[in-house]
Amino acid sequence: MTGTDQRTVHVFTRDYGMVAVSGEVVAEHFAITPWIDTTGKPAPFELQLIHIPTGQQIPVLGEVERDELILLACKLQRLALDWAGTTRENLTGARLGLVQDAWSAWNDERHARQDWPDAQVVTGDE
Repeated sequence: MTGTDQRTVHVFTRDYGMVAVSGEVVAEHFAITPWIDTTGKPAPFELQLIHIPTGQQIPVLGEVERDELILLACKLQRLALDWAGTTRENLTGARLGLVQDAWSAWNDERHARQDWPDAQVVTGDE
């Protein structure tokens, strides 16, 4: 898949079932969508990565940028998995291990790229 396209993506929510939102398809089985807030409405300034066939969110830690989510989608899409038929229930064992390894590598790379300011020790003597 080259480029991205906008289309309606159905996102699974615990409280509201499937919610239709506009999503940016960034890999064959993955899209970036707005976060769904507690009222079941899209929160336009927060993004999440969605597995399109199930509407399930791919969990990430902390705030993420669009480009970071695209990298994660690409890493996951390249795994030797049938993403069209993958569900939360059948993603177990070795298959789950592949996903966890890809996610961990992505998370490590993401944190390595961030510019952390040098820590300054405050002694209280100033």
